[in-house]
Formats: sequence, structure tokens, C-alpha cells
Amino acid sequence: MDWIELIFGGGGVMMAILPVLAIAGLAAAGAGAIGSGITRKKQKQALNNMRAGVAKEQAENKSWYNANALSDYTQRADTQNLFKNLRDNLKRSRDTTTSTAAITGATPAAVAAAKERDTKAVSDTYSNVAAMGQQWKDNITSQYLRRKDYLSNKMLGLDQQGLQDYDRQSQNWGNLMNSGLNVAAGSAMSGYSSMIPSK
Repeated sequence: MDWIELIFGGGGVMMAILPVLAIAGLAAAGAGAIGSGITRKKQKQALNNMRAGVAKEQAENKSWYNANALSDYTQRADTQNLFKNLRDNLKRSRDTTTSTAAITGATPAAVAAAKERDTKAVSDTYSNVAAMGQQWKDNITSQYLRRKDYLSNKMLGLDQQGLQDYDRQSQNWGNLMNSGLNVAAGSAMSGYSSMIPSK
């Protein structure tokens, strides 16, 4: 019995199709395995790129915090303007007090009271600046922590998304691979059973 008779003889055309089905099934299984690997690699690269982007945002957030919350509040333009106005007002007040004292012959007690008023103005201004500085730092810290939480949640979401995508793609490609193997196994079993002589 030669191979042509074996293929076309006893089982006819069906026997000729079985090896083709088996090869097609194995090819589908191979494609499933290769496709799963390629998809997994692409997903991993995309996830790594997204994670790098979030890590960059986290670093920028930390730099922003350091530049703002840890800086000297007294060097801000609005605070410097407040100090300039204070100096200008104190100079005008001293000039006025000195001129008035010379003209009216004010007592040393009156001059001392005017100086005490100026000293209180300086003290109040510095207290207000300190309170504003603390409020500024509290706001910066609050903004930083909110952004930090957002970015942490974003990173966690990327991890969860990556796992879900990996599971879904693995399942899809795994199903293709299993289907191919089932076709190959079924074809091989059909071919084997048709080669066994019946009683």
C-alpha cells in the first residue's frame, strides 16, 4: 500500500484533509503563542512608557513643592512690596513726628509715644508676614499632597489596567492556541481511527 492509496484509498478525500487540518491547527496554536508574546511585549512597553510619564510628573511635583514651600517667603514680591510700604510709611511718620515736635515743642514723652507706635506697626507687619508665610506654605503643602495622591492613584490605575489587559490578551491568544491544538488533535485522532481496520 503506497502513500497515495493510504491517503485517497480507504478514507477518500477525508483522509487527505486530515493532515491539512492538523497542520492548520498547529499553525493556529503557534500563531496564538507568538501573538500572545508579541502583544504582551507591546503592552509591557506601553505600560512602562506610561509609568515613566507618571514618574516624571511625580518628580516635577516634588521639585515644585521644594521650590515653593521650602523657599523664603519674605523674598516673594508681594512680601517685599509690603516691607517697602512699611519703610516708606515709617519714614513719613518719623519726618512728621520730628517736624511736629520741633514746631510745637513736643515733650520727649510724645516723641517716645510716636516711636512706640512705629515699633508696633513694624511688629504687627512682621507678625502678619509670618502668618501669611505659614498660610502660603500650608496651601503649597496641601496642593502638593493632593497632586501626589492623584499621581499615586494614576500609577495604581496603570498597574491595574496593565494586569487586566494582560489577562484579557492572554486569554484571547490562549483560546486561539487551544482551538488550534484541539483541531490538530481531533484531526490526528480521526486519521488514526480511520487507519485502524474495522472488524
